[in-house]
Amino acid sequence: MPRATTRGSPDAYARRMPFGRWLLDQQDREDDIGALAKAAKVDPAFPKDGDVAAVSKRLNAAGAEADMHWALEHAELDYEAY
Repeated sequence: MPRATTRGSPDAYARRMPFGRWLLDQQDREDDIGALAKAAKVDPAFPKDGDVAAVSKRLNAAGAEADMHWALEHAELDYEAY
């Protein structure tokens, strides 16, 4: 019999949306995460399937301002709670 998966189970975490895609879905927010998501949308090199480290690396390569790095930290916390 297949086992039911619940949020928080290892199976659920394995199927979680990549951080980059989750961030792109946040464009309608009216906060720093929304601003980061809007900037990510117009960046052709944004790592859509990337994790937080990949997005941070992209911010560094693009010379992003400090507020974008703060937004990334806030986004990571929200994503982990997702």
